[in-house]
Amino acid sequence: MEDSLVKVLYANELKGNPLADEHLQFVVEELKPYIDTHYATLSDQRNTFIGGSSMGGLSSMYAMMEYPQVFSAAICISTHWPGCFSIKGEKVPLALRDYIFNQEKKKFKKHFFYFDCGDQTLDSLYPPLQEKADFIFHLKKVKRYHSLRFPGASHNETSWSQRFHIPMMKLLGTKRRTRIRNS
Repeated sequence: MEDSLVKVLYANELKGNPLADEHLQFVVEELKPYIDTHYATLSDQRNTFIGGSSMGGLSSMYAMMEYPQVFSAAICISTHWPGCFSIKGEKVPLALRDYIFNQEKKKFKKHFFYFDCGDQTLDSLYPPLQEKADFIFHLKKVKRYHSLRFPGASHNETSWSQRFHIPMMKLLGTKRRTRIRNS
């Protein structure tokens, strides 16, 4: 985005500099290693997933792009494609689409991406933006990509909890559960 728009975004929406990179660095370099050393986990990339809703969904997609060697799956529920509210139009969504489009193709190979959205409350903004993101993932020929719509679903934890099982079943399924149990 243009520098002037970035300044508006930082000042009006974020109230300071974005912290996504610092957050991901903490997750990858401190939190995940701590969990893997203190709990019985399958710590390899194939068994490491990240997910979130709203900005957490957007952050999860970003985490997969920035750390494809760490994460094998991103579950992005009600992804907040507008990125902000203070900049009108599609400047931020277009920058996000450009970011995805400019990623190396190898970052998509063997990775699992799940996106969804409703059509009520804040989620009503997402379907047209998700369709544009879907198109870019289609151009990248991502094989393990899912994008679903839930008519009547709102932007809240109640709606998200009613559909969270869907990406988990797509990701884990019954074959994988058996493999994990036997390891």
